[in-house]
Amino acid sequence: PRNLPQMVHFCDLFIFFKCAVRPKFETIMEDVDVHVGETSRLAVVVEGNPDPDILWYKDDVLLSESSHFTFVYDDPEYSLVILAAQPEDSGVYTCTAQNLAGSCSCKAELTVHTGLLPESSCQDC
Repeated sequence: PRNLPQMVHFCDLFIFFKCAVRPKFETIMEDVDVHVGETSRLAVVVEGNPDPDILWYKDDVLLSESSHFTFVYDDPEYSLVILAAQPEDSGVYTCTAQNLAGSCSCKAELTVHTGLLPESSCQDC
């Protein structure tokens, strides 16, 4: 009988490099109308590699998360939730997605109404 050489197994190490991809909105925010005290939500779906950082602005001023403004991430959707909306929350909101490959932004307007609902929209009347 012949002597067969002993088989030596090596683990191959594969490293995958993904190119950085500039963020791109798959879904953008829409304008929202709410009444005082209601909760409003502005949402986007954004893709990019690496995952983008999301910044929220109101009238070009950077927002910080607080008891009034909540940032929600539910892959792949990013949302800004405004609790108990007040008239001063009305304005133009901007979402900026950025990573090392670049950035993109979209805008929507939030209008907080102080008056009563018009009769035509009263569903319990």
